[in-house]
Amino acid sequence: MPYFLDKYYSPRKIFFFLGEGILIFLSLIAIYLVLRGSEVFFDNFFLYGVRAALVTLVFQISLYFFDLYDLGELLSTPDIAIEVLQAFGVGCIILAVIYYLFPVSMIPNRIFMPAFGAVCMSVFAWRYLYNQVINKKMFAKTVIIIGTGKIAFDIAKEIEIKRDSGFEIVFFIGDRNPAYKLPSSIPIHRDVKDLSSLCKKHNIEQVVVAIDDRRGQTPIRQLMDCKFLGFPVENSINFYEKLTGKILVENVNPGWIIYSSGFKLSRLQTFGKQLVDIIVAGIGLLLTLPVTIATAIIIKLESPGPIFYLQERVGLHGKIFKVIKF
Repeated sequence: MPYFLDKYYSPRKIFFFLGEGILIFLSLIAIYLVLRGSEVFFDNFFLYGVRAALVTLVFQISLYFFDLYDLGELLSTPDIAIEVLQAFGVGCIILAVIYYLFPVSMIPNRIFMPAFGAVCMSVFAWRYLYNQVINKKMFAKTVIIIGTGKIAFDIAKEIEIKRDSGFEIVFFIGDRNPAYKLPSSIPIHRDVKDLSSLCKKHNIEQVVVAIDDRRGQTPIRQLMDCKFLGFPVENSINFYEKLTGKILVENVNPGWIIYSSGFKLSRLQTFGKQLVDIIVAGIGLLLTLPVTIATAIIIKLESPGPIFYLQERVGLHGKIFKVIKF
């Protein structure tokens, strides 16, 4: 399963993110090659590669903070173009600060401007193609949901709302007259005994058990058949969390909490988290240094006393630490 820091990312989203990054990087490299010539380009390939990688990183971070990797909402082409340009504008400001602090990383204007145009065109084309993939539900994982009650309704609603969920419900199995209005385009199969044959016939990639009251209602034998045939089976709480990043709190039982992960990090995870925190904080301090200096000067001019003061906070395991504030 594609998890990163215990958070699920669908293969399609990972492919979209990495594909866009590669396109940005290759657009910059291609302009370097065309304008510098092959001889100069290959003599300085490492330097040009590092510069292109820096721009790619900054642009993708900007796209992320503008929520442009959340493609659940349907946007028109002009809206997408405007938001991408806004994100790239912020990215250019960040790059200007980095170039001021580290001049060796700077891409000359006569390279950067045509490269910026190439990046914009490649990103617009990539996002247009990906939107077509989402709209036509290409490469979506096929799902059968066992249950037609409240939990099944919640899952179906999330999949219908999130265009980029990466899942497509093929069948519900349960009562043909459900209390909740399920999508009319999705058929309801009444007999759970046909579960394994339905999975084989329709190449189902995920079976989700979404029965409101599972006491004595869970079709154990049919689910075991699916497992032995190689069809993944998942309970509704885990599937909903993977789909939305949220938990169906009203359906959580003590057993799920006891057997779930996430209450303790390994040493490697703890070290990785601390390292990321330090790196991100360091970059943030560097990028906000001009604003920080200006704020300190204004405070000193406008009010008596020190520029900074300390406040106590409670951290992990009740440990007291101090926060430096303006």
